[in-house]
Amino acid sequence: MKPLGKPHTLTALEALSHRTTLTASTKAIFDTIRNRYELECQFEQFLKITGCDQFECIWQYYTHHNIYINLILITDNAVHLFKFNNYHGLHYIDGDGMLVNSITLEAHADLSELYCMKYSVINVMPETSTQLPVYTKCIMMNESFELDVHSYNGDILTKKQIIPYLERLRRASKKKKKKQHNQRCLIK
Repeated sequence: MKPLGKPHTLTALEALSHRTTLTASTKAIFDTIRNRYELECQFEQFLKITGCDQFECIWQYYTHHNIYINLILITDNAVHLFKFNNYHGLHYIDGDGMLVNSITLEAHADLSELYCMKYSVINVMPETSTQLPVYTKCIMMNESFELDVHSYNGDILTKKQIIPYLERLRRASKKKKKKQHNQRCLIK
């Protein structure tokens, strides 16, 4: 696994924040990048705990459409796109596929961005890899996050679901490796 690295922008803004007063817009960017990095550090620990750190990882991926994906995880049998968030409180998914806070009605485009990214990844995969499915998950790291019971939650993982999900990925990958090993032994 490629270890998570601190973003260069975060390092630069940390150095600047100790030397000068940041403007409101620069402070907002600084807070966003720092919060993303903290969530990524937490998730990296989950990968290590579950033994999923042997998978190929691409951290902190930006697309040309300014979509940010925290992690692209490549296993033997799939590509997984993860977007981490720290949303809290009750949310629902509206008719347009937007994640909406039930109290403030603030809409978040995370699910839409993941779907766009999924099709971008599929389009750039080499023909030999096109049989690999691409899965998307929006990971809610705040334990107070709740999804309305009437909303489909297939693309959302809560903090409590992370470890069981990663353990299933690890087991599925081991089964495929074992099956491939047994097929090679039969051929010999």
